[in-house]
Amino acid sequence: MTAGHTTALVRQPDTHRRPRAAARAVRGLRRLHSGHLGDYLAWLAVGVAVLCVAVAAQS
Repeated sequence: MTAGHTTALVRQPDTHRRPRAAARAVRGLRRLHSGHLGDYLAWLAVGVAVLCVAVAAQS
């Protein structure tokens, strides 16, 4: 049975493509981030704020 599963996985076509909605979301995020230091700091602040909200919601 294991050999059969392995064979099936090997013969399966490579379909590691993102769904269209996910591709659009990633494209939108890439447009928001230009790579400048200010962008890194802004995304760090957003991440910390989201983490704080998540921790506060659990309390």
